[in-house]
Amino acid sequence: MPVTANVHVAKDLPELGHITMESIEGPVVAVSGGGTYESLFPFWRGSKVRNCLWLPVDERRVGLSEEGSNWMKTIRLLLDPNDISEQSTHWSLTAEGLADIASSLAGTGPEGVPVLDQIWLGMGEDGHTASLFPNGPELADTSSVALLTYAPKAPHPRVTLGMATLRAARRLHLVVTGAAKGPILRRVLDGDDTLPLSRVLDGLEVELFVDQACAEAANLTA
Repeated sequence: MPVTANVHVAKDLPELGHITMESIEGPVVAVSGGGTYESLFPFWRGSKVRNCLWLPVDERRVGLSEEGSNWMKTIRLLLDPNDISEQSTHWSLTAEGLADIASSLAGTGPEGVPVLDQIWLGMGEDGHTASLFPNGPELADTSSVALLTYAPKAPHPRVTLGMATLRAARRLHLVVTGAAKGPILRRVLDGDDTLPLSRVLDGLEVELFVDQACAEAANLTA
């Protein structure tokens, strides 16, 4: 099924930082890791950020002091500069721990799934999102709050919010940048269910933030 997307096109990184910052709405917000968000975090400053409770969408199963920890980059680039370093504890390398954090911060809905106020997702060049990967067995799991997965690229072991939690969020926001990801994004928006992101967004509405290069490659208009 094609995805319903409200498209926001930014001409450059500062504009993308500004429009995403203005769209932050808590109180409970989960954010993905990766280079896209590392580039946006320096623009996310002020009371809108400080008034939110932050947790990771997914994490590589390495220690906070080890190379590759997404959450450590979130601490350094988002939490510390906004004087909310105490939220660095909203992190776990186990599925049970991440599920407990999400549930304790957001509460649960009628089916026992946490209802987060906002989730910020990204997309890999293979169409993965969070740590849900193409052809992975986790794509068949539509009920787990969080689960362990295995990435095709190192560091391989991951922990991620599950499909149920992602789809239960009150608001889903997606940021995709670069011309290289445009064709895959087009497939996602057209409803290609071989791609994990399409599975997550199936039948839902998403706020989509892209830069000009990605918009042109995906044949998008704001």
